[in-house]
Amino acid sequence: AGFFPLFLNMAAKKTEVTMANSNRDMKLANALMKRYPIFTIHEIMRFKEEFDEFDIDGSGDIDKYEVMQMFEKFGEKVPKKAAVAMIQLYDQDGEGTIGFDEFVKMMYDLQMGTVDATNGFLRAYILDRASLEAMVDMARTSSSNLTDLSLHKKPSRGGDWRLHDSLKINTTLTKLSITACDLTQWHAGEIATAMLDNTALQVLHVGYNAIEDEGFRKLAVALRMPPDTQ
Repeated sequence: AGFFPLFLNMAAKKTEVTMANSNRDMKLANALMKRYPIFTIHEIMRFKEEFDEFDIDGSGDIDKYEVMQMFEKFGEKVPKKAAVAMIQLYDQDGEGTIGFDEFVKMMYDLQMGTVDATNGFLRAYILDRASLEAMVDMARTSSSNLTDLSLHKKPSRGGDWRLHDSLKINTTLTKLSITACDLTQWHAGEIATAMLDNTALQVLHVGYNAIEDEGFRKLAVALRMPPDTQ
């Protein structure tokens, strides 16, 4: 007889806690939206869902070990030093972790193309989460330090003319891989034309694309490959 009232009381308390957390998150989201007006309230709440997914222990912060596990989700293993370096880049309060507000700051930098992509994790995150526009902006901005860009089976990105055109002004990208992205001879020609003004790119992978012999020839000429090595 006493269990049912006790159960109802526990359920009511759990509901109160859930509502309190929801109200707190909404209040924080509104404050962050004012700080970063390019985001809607729905986008910031989606960031909160992603943050909670990465915050494995539910501490409210992402530590170096959670960063390492997050990196593994993208198919790469990183040493602890790299995870620490990534945290230091956005750890504004010096606690050695990334809080949600700092996480949103990283999302803002990704969206605006102002993040320093020297760190491997950020490169992986960009490719997995950032919009095409943000990725193109980073490819155009030398201050982003985006030196290595790899796209595999992402035709909507790898075949976008804006990405190819960014090669005209990029001075830091040294390695570009666009594989299995449905590139054609026409795409190869566009990339080759853009590369005529680029002296930084050293490695270009365009495997598993139907660029044909003529497309390959144009790329080889743009890369200044001697005929006997093509």
